[in-house]
Amino acid sequence: MHVLALIVLLFIGFVGSEPAPNTAPKPARDPVIAAVERLDFLLGEWDGDGMLAGNEKSVTQKGPWKIEKAFGGRFVRLEFDAVVDEGAGGNNRFVGYFTFDPQSGKYTTLWLNVENLFQFRETGDLDADGRVLTLISEQSRKDGSIVKVRSVFTRADENHLTVEDHPLDEDGRPIRKSFGFELTRKKERDATK
Repeated sequence: MHVLALIVLLFIGFVGSEPAPNTAPKPARDPVIAAVERLDFLLGEWDGDGMLAGNEKSVTQKGPWKIEKAFGGRFVRLEFDAVVDEGAGGNNRFVGYFTFDPQSGKYTTLWLNVENLFQFRETGDLDADGRVLTLISEQSRKDGSIVKVRSVFTRADENHLTVEDHPLDEDGRPIRKSFGFELTRKKERDATK
């Protein structure tokens, strides 16, 4: 009988008590994922209308851009396939990966031209408003010399981005625009189709 009374008392004690608060510290948020989330404005499918310029001439380039998260949200993957000079110049096809380096506090990218395997890396910053991503790279010219290039991704609004590259002189000033795209977000697929 004493055992039964003891069990009843224990049961009443548990029913009337509240669970102990969880005092375990919350796991720290991954700084890479947090920084990459600030690039969400880039995500989506875009129609691109742009230009590509060498020292002698400038040509048009048009084509789709696809930008999505990759590798568990630690990267943004960009891909574009632009028709150059209405087809006369072939295609300008690149794949890029953007991420964040918490040690340097900088965004980093790796770009690869899938046609000729030209590749380059960039580092840079996203402004406090999350509208302008500015990146700097060192790229090899055809003659083997190295040139610094500034790439700027600007969010005009939710449905429009601009992308521009400018080679820089020795003082860090833009020489000319060598690459650019006006990107317009593709409309959502018609739900009635």
